[in-house]
Amino acid sequence: MFFDSSDHPLDAKFRVFVPKRFQEVIPRDEKGNLVVMLTPGDDGCLYLFSMQGFFQSLGDVDTRAFTTEEERLKQRRLSSASTKVTLDASGRLLLNEKQRALIDLQPNEDGKVMVKMVGVMNRAEIWPLHKWDEMEAKLESEERHEIVGGGKDARRKNDGGGD
Repeated sequence: MFFDSSDHPLDAKFRVFVPKRFQEVIPRDEKGNLVVMLTPGDDGCLYLFSMQGFFQSLGDVDTRAFTTEEERLKQRRLSSASTKVTLDASGRLLLNEKQRALIDLQPNEDGKVMVKMVGVMNRAEIWPLHKWDEMEAKLESEERHEIVGGGKDARRKNDGGGD
């Protein structure tokens, strides 16, 4: 499982270091390499899956293949835009041009391109810092709303779903 978060710069060749705590949950292939799948994520990030995690996610989408147009589009997006990437000996992965454009990477005031790597259970997410800041503000706003409003239990009772 992927947990925790940290900031990482992209180097001049658009490589980014994958934290050791993430590397430790990625199984090695038959040649001893760390191999991951990068896919377009939701909300402006990339998803990084172990190969096993990726195929499990595909299985979840595949079971819904014939339900709605939206599900079929999601399945096509996931399959067609996913890229198998081998981490180099230093634990870095290369973000290709399409992936960089997809998440709108921008240099900071120092001219560095920084990303936030966030562990989210079965995947890691790679966020441009400016978009992560927006997401974090939403998360904090939701947390404040739950605290001030009495949390989910209070909302459930107010909605008639409580005791």
